[in-house]
Amino acid sequence: MKKVFGLIVAASIGLAACNTGEHPGFDQNENGLFYTVYDVAVDSGDRCPVENDIITASISYGTEDSTFFEMPAPQQMMFPKATYPGDLWEGVALMTKGDSATFILNADDFFRKTLGFQGAELPGGLDSTSLMYCDVVLSEVVDQETAQKQHELNMAKLENEEIGKLQNYIKENNITVEPTESGLYFVRTEEGKGKKAENGKTMVMHYTGKFLDGKTFDSSLDRGEPFEFVLGQGRVIKGWDEGVAMMRVGDKATMVIPSKIAYGAQDRGPIPAYSSLVFEVELLDIK
Repeated sequence: MKKVFGLIVAASIGLAACNTGEHPGFDQNENGLFYTVYDVAVDSGDRCPVENDIITASISYGTEDSTFFEMPAPQQMMFPKATYPGDLWEGVALMTKGDSATFILNADDFFRKTLGFQGAELPGGLDSTSLMYCDVVLSEVVDQETAQKQHELNMAKLENEEIGKLQNYIKENNITVEPTESGLYFVRTEEGKGKKAENGKTMVMHYTGKFLDGKTFDSSLDRGEPFEFVLGQGRVIKGWDEGVAMMRVGDKATMVIPSKIAYGAQDRGPIPAYSSLVFEVELLDIK
């Protein structure tokens, strides 16, 4: 497996650690787990993770020669209890913030017993005797109370940043209409002659959704199929129910929707928390 950590410094940790020579450069703990820890940063104030801590880590899995899964970015997760003697989490519990490590596990044990992977099929080319190499970079370890405080501060920062970004967008795009009471900016760009939208009726629409920086995150036009929904039933975000209710068949409009009437403080797929959204919409028909 291609290692991502560079040169080995030292594996100076261990629970009854010993170097047996079976895997040169690796130590083995009392439960048979082979490991090597690469000390990237040392801080005597850091501690090893315990059950229910919140950790941030990058993990990749593979054989000695290849990688079959690698996280695209560090992930935050609750640190679990070990599910069997010598499992991956028992190994991670030896690490502190800033450490990188490689653990050698039996692939069959990992995929049959590890929480979250139980029942998964072995990747192609592996069998019950195969060894799996897990590379871990542990970038943060905090208790739940500290993690919650950090989360609240981050959310407050994002919320404040959204206000400034939205104001700049309105100014830079010369939007002169006043927002509605909810904060929606509705700009009709082409006037239709058809039926007016009514609650309880099915709207047939094309739309393109963008972030304030102009990047598209979704579009019915790209799929080549109109989007249908029943108006006024909460089946779409609040900003859509409000804005589409102002339209009639044939109308085209731009709706600038602040997060409080979109997805709010929740990440939703490609849409981060506290994102104001811009929708270019066309009402094609009413059923």
